[in-house]
Amino acid sequence: VLLWALKPAEEGIGHGVIARLWNASELSASATLTFVSGLAAAQRTTHIETDVEPVSLDVNAMLPTVFTRQQFQTYRLTPK
Repeated sequence: VLLWALKPAEEGIGHGVIARLWNASELSASATLTFVSGLAAAQRTTHIETDVEPVSLDVNAMLPTVFTRQQFQTYRLTPK
């Protein structure tokens, strides 16, 4: 799984950081997004940064993800 982009949200950094991930493999895959300071919250978004749904973080404030083959996913992340 590749971290395709990591950037401030279009509305500004106060609205979080956008992470775009891509499973370039022909197989399903999983990955975990980790920030040194941890994450306070995460939202699944569309590729044009419209929030879709909140995503649960694990007990260590990390974001586990699961991908189908060649799937893109976009998240709005709020670091602690």
